[in-house]
Order: sequence, then structure tokens, then C-alpha cells
Amino acid sequence: MSRSTADAGFTLIEILVIVAILSLIPALASPLLRKPPAPARLKADVTRLAAALRVTRAAAMAQNRDMDFVIRRGPRTYGSPAIPISSLDPEADIRMIASGAGRFVGPDTIRFFPNGQSTGADLRLRVDQAETSLQVIWATGHVIVHP
Repeated sequence: MSRSTADAGFTLIEILVIVAILSLIPALASPLLRKPPAPARLKADVTRLAAALRVTRAAAMAQNRDMDFVIRRGPRTYGSPAIPISSLDPEADIRMIASGAGRFVGPDTIRFFPNGQSTGADLRLRVDQAETSLQVIWATGHVIVHP
């Protein structure tokens, strides 16, 4: 059975449906390609950093040994024996001020002890104009996020 020449090709409705679908693709993809705003990127970094600090403290207590949490400002990375090395946002600026009671380990290191204590630190993170801080209490090792 052969088709006649009048039946060959696409109808106008079929072509309009295809054009409508193709025009929706860029509209749906553009939010995925856009960089998230600075406050959202900062919140993500702070949440991951606070979780990593808490995991390191818990690991020091569980394994009954000292654990160093190291923050490297140059490559914007952090890590400890309890967690893999992780990266901050490439535009993030992090500053650390040691706040322990006379227990200074290093300029970029927070040490967690088996009893839950730590050397303590105040961390300030900034991405563009958004800024927040974390505090590691030396006496308890608890991590507090300040808005």
C-alpha cells in the first residue's frame, strides 16, 4: 500500500507542537545554567563546614584520640582524618581566629580532643557581600553558626 503525495509530510498542528516544545527547552534550562546567588552559596558552604566540624569532633570522641581539622585559605579547602578534603566556593573568603584557652596548634588548625573539647576558633566566611560566622567553643567543642 503506497501513500499518495497529498498525505506526505507533517500537518500544521504537528509542526506547531514541535516548535512549542523546542521553545520551552531554553526557558526551562536557563535557571539551571545560572550561578546561584551569593547568600545561597554562602549558606551551603557554612552548612557543609559546620557539619564537617561536628563530624570531626564526634570522631575524636569515638576514637579516643586528638583530631586536627585543617582549613587551607589558599586553595579554599578543609579536611580532617574523619572527613575527605572538601572545597569551599571559589569566591569564598575565609578567616580564622584562634580562641582556645592557651592551646594554639597552628594558624589554620582546630584540634578536637577525646573529651569533646577543642582549641576553639572563630571563623568568618564571605561570598561577595554576604557574610556569616561560625564559632567553635573551646571548652565544649560545640559548633555554633551565627547569621
